[in-house]
Amino acid sequence: MSRRTLISLAVLVLTLGAGSFGYLHAQSNPAPEVRRDGLEATVDVSAMKPGELMEVKGLDLPVWVVRRSPVMLTALGAPVAPLDDPQSLRSAQPADLDPGLRSAKPEFFVLVPIFHVVNGRTGVWSTVSVQHVPADDTPRLLAGALHAWAGGFKDNAGRGIHFDYAGRVYRYANVWNGFASNISVPRHEFVGRTKLRIDVANLLSLPKGQGDARPGS
Repeated sequence: MSRRTLISLAVLVLTLGAGSFGYLHAQSNPAPEVRRDGLEATVDVSAMKPGELMEVKGLDLPVWVVRRSPVMLTALGAPVAPLDDPQSLRSAQPADLDPGLRSAKPEFFVLVPIFHVVNGRTGVWSTVSVQHVPADDTPRLLAGALHAWAGGFKDNAGRGIHFDYAGRVYRYANVWNGFASNISVPRHEFVGRTKLRIDVANLLSLPKGQGDARPGS
C-alpha cells in the first residue's frame, strides 16, 4: 500500500470517526510537536484522565491515545470472549511491545484506528477504520455469542467486528466475510514521565501483506 493511499485513508478515518469519541477527548492537552515530515510527533499526556481518549493531529496517519483505567486493564487480563490473535502474532506493531498490552507503558494505549481484513472467499485484502465504543450494559455479539461489553472499538464498515482496549480483535464469527487483524499500533516511547513520542513510519512502510489477518488461529 502506497504512502499516498494511506494518507487518503487518514482523511477517511478522521471523517468517519468524528463525533464517536468527542466527549472523551482530552481537550486540555496542548498541541503536539510534529516533525516537518509528518511521521513523528511528541505529545504531553499529563492532563489525560483515566478513561480519556485523545486524538493526535498533524501526522500522516490518524493516531489516538487512550489512558486506560484500572478497570480497562483488568478486563484485558480476562477478555469477555475468545480473541482471534491474543498474542499479537499477526499484528502491525513494534516487535518489542508486550503482546497482551501492546503498549510502551500499560496505562497508555497508542493506536492508529485502522485494521486489515482478508476476504475469506476472494482473498482480497482491505483496510477498515474503527470507532471507540465505551463499556455499556448492552450485550454484543462477539465470537458468535452475546457477551457483556467491557468497552473497546468497533469497525466502521458495519461488519460487527469488535476489539478490546489493547486493539485485539474478538474472534470474528463470520469466516466467509473475512479474517480481521488486530488494530495497528505505531512505534512510540516515553520521553520523560509525561511526554510521548509517536512515530508512524513503521505503518507507512509495511511490506505488502504484513499485518493482515490470516485464517486458522
